[in-house]
Amino acid sequence: MSFYYDTRYSDEQAETVVELWGEIEADLIREIARFVKRAIEQGEDLSYTGEFRVWQLKEANLLNDHAVALISKATGKSQKAVRQCIENTGVHVVKGDEKIYRQALETGQLTTEPLPLDKSPRLQTAIDACVENAEFGLSNLTNTRMDYGLNGWETLTHATSREYYNATNAGFLAMRTGEKSLDQAVYSSCRSLIDKGISIVHWESGHTDSIEVAVRRNIRTAIAQTSGKMTLARMEDYQSDLVETSSHFGARPEHAEWQGQIFSLTGSNGYENFYDVTEYGDVAGLCGINCRHRFFPYFPGTTPSFDKYDEEENKAQYEKTQTQRAYERAIRKAKRELAVAEGAGLDTKEAEAKVREKQKAIRDWLDKPENQDLPRRYENERVY
Repeated sequence: MSFYYDTRYSDEQAETVVELWGEIEADLIREIARFVKRAIEQGEDLSYTGEFRVWQLKEANLLNDHAVALISKATGKSQKAVRQCIENTGVHVVKGDEKIYRQALETGQLTTEPLPLDKSPRLQTAIDACVENAEFGLSNLTNTRMDYGLNGWETLTHATSREYYNATNAGFLAMRTGEKSLDQAVYSSCRSLIDKGISIVHWESGHTDSIEVAVRRNIRTAIAQTSGKMTLARMEDYQSDLVETSSHFGARPEHAEWQGQIFSLTGSNGYENFYDVTEYGDVAGLCGINCRHRFFPYFPGTTPSFDKYDEEENKAQYEKTQTQRAYERAIRKAKRELAVAEGAGLDTKEAEAKVREKQKAIRDWLDKPENQDLPRRYENERVY
């Protein structure tokens, strides 16, 4: 039995959610830059620091109102997009698996005929659980009523205010000391927005993520978990035990150890235990954070669907993909720089040239003979 696993469908589904939040971040970056310029301009006319602090607080409250309006408007869209993404992915997964079960029924390897897909309570329970987890993961971003949520991450409204205060304080100081001109102060004070976008801080660990990274990781992980939960639910419907893990060239070394192999959910019939080897259910294991692997029902006597790769060749390919991610990050950084310039009303020629320069760099790198097997992933270069 041959089954070709293509990640493009799940990637496309994830991008609908990432794009929505990318648009929100871009809007917020422009708003922050616009308010920073206003604050620094006002700082030129105020006679002492105390006056500036009072004016700054008033502006911060106004910016917060703008941020709340933007986020509140997007909350409903985000929830709808997340549910649609999870449901579409889940249905896509089980429909593909159904072909494997049909063949097993025809050859007598399966005797259980379960309920149709749309009638299976296990599948609906799995879908609902995955939607709930995905929405909880994004809850802090959409929460406009508190600074920190139950999962320890700073809310987006609080992060917007923090970025504003950091930028205006730095810009005001540079302006008052005569160190920088107005445009230079605005540009340099928005440096963190240019470098990594609006950062979200975990209040216990101090770890920070950009909105883009947080959303992309959350939704990709939700999709992976949906695939796993839906597959296991349908295997329980069919009373099936064996699974085959997918494989791809350039997998992270820890996952390369178990990809493309056959396991037993119960560790029986001479097969290794699926949960023990792949660490399914763990954040670093199969279907964990940023994992692109899947697993499928398998029946003895059928030809395995996935290739096995040389360990050293796979490691070299993995390192190439990490280099590509670095080029993509450089492009996103240049595009954020352009967004800041636009928001602050600065000259955008230099920022536009930098975007073109970074885009040319990845084109040149991908055109090298040793890299031509890598597709250009435009979705990873976007700042919406």
